[in-house]
Parts: sequence; structure tokens; C-alpha cells
Amino acid sequence: MATATIHVLGDAAPQQAEALRGALASDLGSSAVSEVELQKGPDILALITLLIGGIQAADAIWKWWQSRKDTGVRIRIVLDKGQSIELAGTNLEALELALGGSPENES
Repeated sequence: MATATIHVLGDAAPQQAEALRGALASDLGSSAVSEVELQKGPDILALITLLIGGIQAADAIWKWWQSRKDTGVRIRIVLDKGQSIELAGTNLEALELALGGSPENES
């Protein structure tokens, strides 16, 4: 079962999603993330399914986004519980908790 779906939005969504997928695969392993899926509509949307959560996943996403947030890329993470998180409106600690990790539980 998927932990979350990462929505990458913006003009360069396909390229940004591929870059994010590559970073996640490097940090978490290629079996932890799906291939990028494109959905076309009024906004270009690229989807990546994240198969594991926790602090390591949150840290990898946050680190990648911090270096790109000024480029106009928008990241929304939709958890399997239905909760939606916009990276622009959160912080690393909240993202770690949302993805199922906490410093006390990480080994």
C-alpha cells in the first residue's frame, strides 16, 4: 500500500518530478518510489507514489524542495489517510510527523 502520493505542479512539473523521483530513489531505494505518472488538465500534474514513509522520506523530500522552492514548483503530498500537505505551508517537523516518523521512533 502506498504511504503517500506526491503531486508536483507547475510549468516544469514533468522535469521536476523526474528530478524528485531520482533524489528519492537515491536516498530511499528505487523500490520505494513509483515511476512518474503525468496527468494533463488545466494544470500540468506529475505524480509519484511514495511506498515508504518516515523521517528519511520526509528529509529527502524536504531537502530536494528547499533547493527548488524558488523556481515556482509546487509540491502537495496526499497521504493514504486523505490528509493533504502543501510543502510551502509546512515545516520539516510537521512533514516528518505526517509521513509517520518521529525522532523517538527512528533508529
